[in-house]
Amino acid sequence: MHNAIWNDWFNAMMYMDNKDLIPLQYLLIQIESSIDWLANNKGTMGVDGITAAANMPKETIKMAIVVISTLPIIFAYPFFQRYFVNGLTVGAVKE
Repeated sequence: MHNAIWNDWFNAMMYMDNKDLIPLQYLLIQIESSIDWLANNKGTMGVDGITAAANMPKETIKMAIVVISTLPIIFAYPFFQRYFVNGLTVGAVKE
């Protein structure tokens, strides 16, 4: 259930009016789907396509997608760290 909420790109696309804007999750899913399609259909791409698809580092690309998706969090956290700490200490019980 939590994974569906975290990667919920469909609802975001329902409310966006500008077709040039897409959620990051949707872009990453498109990239991964394209890579999987290339790997599964390498026989239809000719000799150069077969060589390229065979040498494609699928797991490396997936790990690069993970890094790209965590970069905004890593860069934003130092600026909002004090709010996280305040939120944690508001509910704390003093002894």
